[in-house]
Amino acid sequence: MHVVGEGGARGGPKVVHEVDQDKNSPLNNPIPVQERKCVREGESDKNDNNGTVTRETWMRRLKKAHERWPSYESDGNKDAEKAWFALSSEDREQASKMLNAYVAVCKRQGRTKFRVFANYLSEKLWEKLPANAASNGGSVELAKAYGKIWGVYRFADLLNPPNSMPKPPATIEGILNGGGEQAEAEKLRRLALYGWPRVVDMHNHAARRGGGLTVKGKLVPLADEFLQVRVGNDIWPERVNDFETVAFGL
Repeated sequence: MHVVGEGGARGGPKVVHEVDQDKNSPLNNPIPVQERKCVREGESDKNDNNGTVTRETWMRRLKKAHERWPSYESDGNKDAEKAWFALSSEDREQASKMLNAYVAVCKRQGRTKFRVFANYLSEKLWEKLPANAASNGGSVELAKAYGKIWGVYRFADLLNPPNSMPKPPATIEGILNGGGEQAEAEKLRRLALYGWPRVVDMHNHAARRGGGLTVKGKLVPLADEFLQVRVGNDIWPERVNDFETVAFGL
C-alpha cells in the first residue's frame, strides 16, 4: 500500500494498494467485512384478559435474565428493573435471548469485567453482535486470529474441495502451458489463491487488521486437539508437511 498525492484542488493524500498481476486475485478486492424466534420462559407465565404478558411475568423474566449476567451479585436491581421496563416487549425478549451470546463473545475478546446489567439493557448492546450470533441456539465464539479455534475453522474449510479456477490472463496462461517447475509452482499459487476464498479472507483480515472472526460453536471442541508448534523446533518440518498434505494433497 502506498500514499500518494491526490492531485486537483484539495491536494489530499490518497491510499493506493498494490495490484496483483492476476486481475482476478482476491488480493485486488476489498476485504469483506465480517439469525434472531422468541422462546417463552416457562408454562407459568401469566397473561391478562387481553392476552398481554403481565408485569409479574416480566419481572420473573428479568430475574432469570439478570442471574445470567456476570456482575449479577454486585448489580443494582432497581436500575436493571427501570432499564428493563423502558424497553419494548420485543426488545426485552431479544435482550434475554441474546444475553448468553453477548457474554460469550465478550469473554472470547478477553474481557474479565462487565458493567452493570442496566447498561446492557439501556444501550441495547445485543444489537452490536454479528448477524449470525443467534444461530446454533445462540452459541457463538470469537476465533482470535491464528488461535486454535481460528485454526479449526481454517482446516475445516480446507477439507472441502477447492473452488474452480478463474481463467488466467495471457501471461499466466503462457506460464501454465509451458510446463516444468515454473508451471507447477504457478498452479499451486493459484490453488492457494482461488481454491478456498474464505481462508484467503481469514488470512487477509488477520494480517491487515489483526482481527479474528465470529463462528458457530459446533466445531469449537476440536480446538482442544490442537497442539502449538513453534517455528523451527524439532517437529516443525513434520507439521508443515502434514499441512501441505491436507491442504494441497502434496
